[in-house]
Amino acid sequence: MTTLADDALDRTALPQLARKEMVRYALHPLFLLSLVLLLTLTTLNPPDADSASADTSTILFPILPAALLGIFGMIIMARLTRASDRAAEAAGTVPTSQATRTLALASSVVVPLAVALLYYGYLVWGFHHWPPTADGIPVAEVGTSWVYTVLFTQGVIPAAGGPLLGLVLARWLPQRGAVPVAAVVLVLAVMLMQGVFEPLREIRLAMPWTHFAGQMGAEDEAGAHMVLTGSPYWWGAYLVLLCAGALVVALLREDQQRARLVRLLAVIGVLAAVCCFLAITEGVNSTIVYGH
Repeated sequence: MTTLADDALDRTALPQLARKEMVRYALHPLFLLSLVLLLTLTTLNPPDADSASADTSTILFPILPAALLGIFGMIIMARLTRASDRAAEAAGTVPTSQATRTLALASSVVVPLAVALLYYGYLVWGFHHWPPTADGIPVAEVGTSWVYTVLFTQGVIPAAGGPLLGLVLARWLPQRGAVPVAAVVLVLAVMLMQGVFEPLREIRLAMPWTHFAGQMGAEDEAGAHMVLTGSPYWWGAYLVLLCAGALVVALLREDQQRARLVRLLAVIGVLAAVCCFLAITEGVNSTIVYGH
């Protein structure tokens, strides 16, 4: 039986292609724009004592890299994928397989991931430099590790997840406009499941992005600030599995070794379902209302 590496992957070409795709990603105009916006929006409202975010410090800031590196990353990766496919078609006899090109494209997520990690370092530093106010987020109840994990899962993982989703969409839905429409649908779904609506708070953790704290507007205390139920630790594991599953789905577009990939995807799906269940049932057991 032949292996995926023998039939579909060119291990000699993969490192070179990966470096090429990383450079293309780093120089893409949308990525450069996302960097400018990230720096600009971060400096407009630092979480100091005079800002509106003084009670949450940097807890709400991960939405910036998630949106700018994740959502923009969907569009960037889709465009890079289509450009790669057009170049392969123009070459006539394709020197590398689609699976090799897919893995090379997936490797380029290290570019937004590196930026997200640097930003994560800033968020951790900012959380200690501008700690929440006395009536702000109850760090003593949730723990500092909870804060670090929320900052990581909300800000770093989406920087890889968004581009990987763009890779999946480009592979399976090559129609023009499919990725922007998917991005809009994803944003609307996240807005619906961010925790504002009480009946959806528990199942919100099935989403690839959601809030764990913020101004949720409880019915009995309008505009109340809350820490929501659930475990950011298990949710982070769930998101990592979603990223792995996205890569496998992108590779499934290649005809060779599909059965093996399907089995791998099934295992990832089961593990993701378990982690999602634990994210919903573990962690903070009841909503914590603070600041009132």
